[in-house]
Amino acid sequence: YNSDINCSAHRPCCPGVHCNGVSGHCVGPPATHGPNCSELTWFASVTKYGDGTPNTTRPELGNRAIPLESFALRWLQSFVAANATAAAARRIGHHHLPGWRSCFGCSSENGCKSREDACNRRGVCTFGLCVCQAGAWGVDCAEGEGAASHPAPRGVSIYVYELPDAFAMVPFALRVSVLGGGDAIYAAEWHFLNQLLNDYSVRTLDPEQADLFYVPLFSYYGLASNIFAETQKMRIARKYLSKMFPRFWNRHGGRDHVFFITGDKGGLQLAETNFEPIIVTHWGLLGEHVQMGNPVNLKRSFATARQAYTTLRSGKASHLPHKDIVVPPLYTQGKEKSRPDPRRPYKYELVHAGGIWGWHNKGPHEISRYSLGMRQAIYLRWGDERGAPLNIVVVNHSLPDKALSDSKFCLAAAGDGWGIRMAKSAALNCLPLISQPMVLQGFEDILPYENFSLRVGREDVETLPKLLGNFSKTKIRQMRNELEYVRGAFAWGEGGLAYSYTVLALCHRAIELKPALRSGDSDCAALAATLPHAPPKRRLPTWFSPALINATLTLIEERKRCYANPRAAECTPPPTASRAPRISASTADRLKGYWARIESRCPTVKRADYKTQSAFFSACTLSRIQVTRNMTRSQSIRRKIGSVGTKGAAAVAGDHGDSGGVNAPEAGVSANELGKGTSTEGGEGPKVQNRGGKSKGGKGGVRAVRDARSRGRR
Repeated sequence: YNSDINCSAHRPCCPGVHCNGVSGHCVGPPATHGPNCSELTWFASVTKYGDGTPNTTRPELGNRAIPLESFALRWLQSFVAANATAAAARRIGHHHLPGWRSCFGCSSENGCKSREDACNRRGVCTFGLCVCQAGAWGVDCAEGEGAASHPAPRGVSIYVYELPDAFAMVPFALRVSVLGGGDAIYAAEWHFLNQLLNDYSVRTLDPEQADLFYVPLFSYYGLASNIFAETQKMRIARKYLSKMFPRFWNRHGGRDHVFFITGDKGGLQLAETNFEPIIVTHWGLLGEHVQMGNPVNLKRSFATARQAYTTLRSGKASHLPHKDIVVPPLYTQGKEKSRPDPRRPYKYELVHAGGIWGWHNKGPHEISRYSLGMRQAIYLRWGDERGAPLNIVVVNHSLPDKALSDSKFCLAAAGDGWGIRMAKSAALNCLPLISQPMVLQGFEDILPYENFSLRVGREDVETLPKLLGNFSKTKIRQMRNELEYVRGAFAWGEGGLAYSYTVLALCHRAIELKPALRSGDSDCAALAATLPHAPPKRRLPTWFSPALINATLTLIEERKRCYANPRAAECTPPPTASRAPRISASTADRLKGYWARIESRCPTVKRADYKTQSAFFSACTLSRIQVTRNMTRSQSIRRKIGSVGTKGAAAVAGDHGDSGGVNAPEAGVSANELGKGTSTEGGEGPKVQNRGGKSKGGKGGVRAVRDARSRGRR
C-alpha cells in the first residue's frame, strides 16, 4: 500500500482528502492519492489482488491491471463533465433510490433537502462521494471530532466501515449518478445501508461497542454486476480489513462481519471468502449452481446428517443456513398501488406469466437448469390450453397484474438465480406457490411461510390441480389475511419493513455467536415485538429434513466455538480445489484444439497467466468485447493510466471525456477544485481541444447487456 496510510494531525492527507481516525488511512476521490497527490486510487501501488492472485478480470488494462483504476478514471471524467455542464451537476436524484441527494448522510430526520445538506453537513458532497471536513470521517462523515451524540443502541449494534472510495463508493456513485443506476431490483443494498446510516437505534459510531460490522461492497455496481461472483473483491476487502482494522476482523476471524450481495447467484463461487462472514443475499439455494438441473440429486446431498454437514461446511453452496441471511429483492409496484381485498373472489386456481425457457425466453424447449426446471415442467404439463379447463393459467408471455390478483395462487419460481415473483405475490396478495426445491425464501427462518404459501417440487407437477383444489374458500381467505399481515416484510423503502426484518435476522446471528449483545440483551425480543410474526430467536423452515436441521444446528454450535477461538483446527476453511472430471482421450484432443483456437483470437491474453480455462475464457471474452467496441479509446486509456501519476489525472480526463465537449483546461480547473492542487502539470492540462465526443463505452455497454439479460431472466 502507498503513503496514504498512517495519517494523523501531524501527517495530514492530500488536500481534499480526509483521514479515517479508526484505520489511520486517507480517504478521498480519485486523483488525490499518493506521494504527489495525483494517483487515481488509494490502491495505485497494488498490482495484484489481495491474496496475490493476478487480476484476471480486465487484462486489457495492462500490468497496472487493477479494475478500480478504470472506475476511478471514468468517475473523474464524469466529474469534469458535470462541473462544466450545470444541468448535469443538478441531476442528483434517482427514481429507485428515493431521497438520494447524490451522497449519503442525507435524510428527512436531519432536515436534508439538497446536495449541500448531505454528508451530515460535515463535508462536501463531491459527485456521489463525501469529502469530510478536518477531523470527520465515515461513509457519511458522521464519525470523528464534533460528531453528534446518540444514545447507545437498544438491541444489536452495527458499525459501518469506511473503505477507500475507489473500492466501492466510486463504482456506485458512477453507476447511479452517470450511467442510469442499473436495474432497480438490485438496489436493496442501497436501501438497507441508507436506512442503517440514519438509524442510531442500531448504528454505533464506536467500533468497540459493535456486535456486528457492516462492509459496504456494492458489488452489483462494480465489475461483477448481477452475473458474476465478487470473489476477488471479497479477497481484497478481507485483506484490507485484516491489515487496517486488525483488532476487529482478526479477533473473531471475521465471523461478526456482514456483506450484502445482490447478484443473481448470491454467495455462489465466493470460495474461501464465504467461510467466516455473514452473507446477506436474495438467493437461498442449498447447493451449487450446476445442481439446479437435477433437484432430486440436490436433495440426496442432504440425505443423512453427515452428508448435510459435509455439504454445508464445504462452503460451495450458494446459501449456508447456519450463518447467511436471505432477504427479498426490491420490488417496485406499477401505477396501481392499491391493496387487494383478501375477501375478494378468485377466477383462477394458478397464474404464471413470463418467460419459461431462460434468458429472453430463447433457451431450449425442455426441462433445464433454469428455474430448477420447474417453469418448464409445469408449463409442459399444464401450460396454455392444457390447463385452461382447470382454470390454470400458465403462459409464456406477460399478463396484467390484475390477472395475478384474481388467482388463488401465483407461481413463485426462480430464474437463473433468484426471482422477483415471491415479493410480487406479496404485493398483489396472491398466495405464492413456491416452486423452488431446496431454496430458502426471504426471511423464511423468521416468518411462518406455511401459513400463507404452498411449496411444490418436481414430483408434485402431475397432481398439481388436486393440490390446489384442496384449499377451501375459507382457507384461502385465512391465508390471504396472513399474507397481508406480513406484506411489509417484502417491501423496502417507505412503508416497508424489509430493513427491520434484516436487522432482526442480523440480531439472531449475533446472539448465536455469543451469550449476550453489547446492550446486555440475551435475545432479540425487543425488536421482534415490533414486527409481525417475528420470533425472538430464529426458526428453521418447516420443510427442512431432520438431517438438514441436525447439520445446521451442529454448524451453528461450531461457529460459536470458532467465534471464541478462531485459530482452532476446526475453524479453518476447507480446501477449495475441486477434482477434475474424467474425460476420454478424444475429448481431451478436441478441447485442446478448441482452447488453442480461442487463444489465437486473443493475442493480448495468454493462457499461461491463468490458473483455470474458465478464468482465461472470461478474460479473453472481456478483452475482445472491449477492443471491438472502441479500440482507439481502449488503447489510449491504457497509455494514460500508465502515466497518470506524472502527467496528472485531470489531463487524462480532458483527453478522454465520456460526456464529450469538455476541453482540457476546464478539466484541470475541476481537478484542482477536487483538492489536488499540487500537480502543476495536471492542473494546467494540455493545450488541445477534446476530440473524445460521446463514447459508447461511457454509456455502460457491457453493463447494459448484463442488465438486459437480468430483466429477461425475471
